Amino acid sequence: AVVSTQSTGNAVYKYRGYRETKYYPAIGEIVVVKSVAGNDNYRRSRVTETDEVGEGMCRVFHLDFGTFEIVHEKSLRVMDPAFITELPFQAVEMFLADVRPSYPIDTEPVFVGTDEVKRQDEATVARQFFLEKVSGKWMVAKVIERRPGGSLCVHLWDCNTDNYVSINKELVEKGHAETLYELPEELTTDCGTLASVSSYQHNSD
Repeated sequence: AVVSTQSTGNAVYKYRGYRETKYYPAIGEIVVVKSVAGNDNYRRSRVTETDEVGEGMCRVFHLDFGTFEIVHEKSLRVMDPAFITELPFQAVEMFLADVRPSYPIDTEPVFVGTDEVKRQDEATVARQFFLEKVSGKWMVAKVIERRPGGSLCVHLWDCNTDNYVSINKELVEKGHAETLYELPEELTTDCGTLASVSSYQHNSD
C-alpha cells in the first residue's frame, strides 16, 4: 500500500510537473518532500525543525517510513489533498515511557571527577545500543500515553526470546537512561494497549 501511495505521489509531483514549493514551512505542518534518502521519491512528511538545522533547511519526519531527514526547503511541496486521503499515515512516532537520557545534550555540562562528559559521544553510544536491540526484530509495545499530535509513549519489549525483555529497563541498566517512574518487571495487559511493532527501519538521526 505504501508503494502504491508513493507511486501516486510521484505521478502528481514528478511527472505532472506539480511544482508549488512550500516556502517558510511551520513546525508540525504536513508537506510533501522530495527525499534524497528515498531515491528522489516524493514522501508524505511532517516538518519537525526549521532554522535550527541550517539556513534554508528543515528537518522532516516521513509519515509512512518512520525516518527523519534534513532537506532544503526547495524540496518541499504543498500537500495535494488526493495524496493525503489515499492511505492513512503508516508510521507512528513513539517515545520510551518513564525514562529519559542519562546525558541529554541540551543541558548544563556534567563532570565525572575532573573530566567533562562528552554528551554527543554518550548519545551516539546510547543510540547504537538501542538500534542493536530493536532493529530487524518484532517487538511488543505497551502504550502508556498518547500525546497531542498522535505520538505514543510506550514500554517496549523484545519478544524474540522465551522471556520478554524490557528495552526501557535495559537502557537504564546499561547507564544509557534514567528512570522517571518505576518500570514494570514483566509485561502485563493492564493499564495499557499492546501492539506488535516491526522495527526494521533504521533511523540514524
